[in-house]
Amino acid sequence: VEGSGGLAKIQEQDEPFDLIITGIFTTGMSGSEMISIIRHIGMLTPVLVVSGSGHKIGCELVKKGLAVRRLT
Repeated sequence: VEGSGGLAKIQEQDEPFDLIITGIFTTGMSGSEMISIIRHIGMLTPVLVVSGSGHKIGCELVKKGLAVRRLT
């Protein structure tokens, strides 16, 4: 999913997703913002965030509590 449009699609689904895949840098909303909102509204769906920016982004998500682990 991408940005705020992707978040709207997630919220309007009747059935929960098994997995949400998003980028860390997306149009209208960052991946970390999306994870924060998803968790705030109580969704427990796993989120896979992808980035071509290197390991620093993954480490920051872990530090903020938005990620469980960084995959390499």
